[in-house]
Amino acid sequence: MEFGSEEYLKKVKEVTNNDTKYIDMIKNENTSYTFIIDPEPENGVEKKIVLGYTIKNGIMDEIWLGEKNTDFVISGKYGVWVDLIIGKQSVTSAFLSRKLRISGEFSKILKLASPTEYWLKILRKIPTEFHGNYSKYNIRGE
Repeated sequence: MEFGSEEYLKKVKEVTNNDTKYIDMIKNENTSYTFIIDPEPENGVEKKIVLGYTIKNGIMDEIWLGEKNTDFVISGKYGVWVDLIIGKQSVTSAFLSRKLRISGEFSKILKLASPTEYWLKILRKIPTEFHGNYSKYNIRGE
């Protein structure tokens, strides 16, 4: 599945909402997110990807491609997102090293670091095809 595609986002919603441990970890969350994945033409990633979702009581509710007004906007280069998904870098270190930029309540994001790390492990179940030079990190999934 192509990383950042509508098909991928639908699968993210499915695997997220089927994981009872994750739902329990964030059961009181009611938040919306936009993720901006910046292109890296020097690595064969030509287009910017923008996607988002809402969480209602721990369930991923609405998903979309494109920009919307959300509680949080998190942005970074394509390669940083790949590193997060494959487990090469933690979310906390990406924020603290400013590889990811955030608009929204930073303390809330840090509070959700542990559930987010678990969520990234869930995403590794999805067969994922990365773009450009990052295709060497494609994930076969489960």
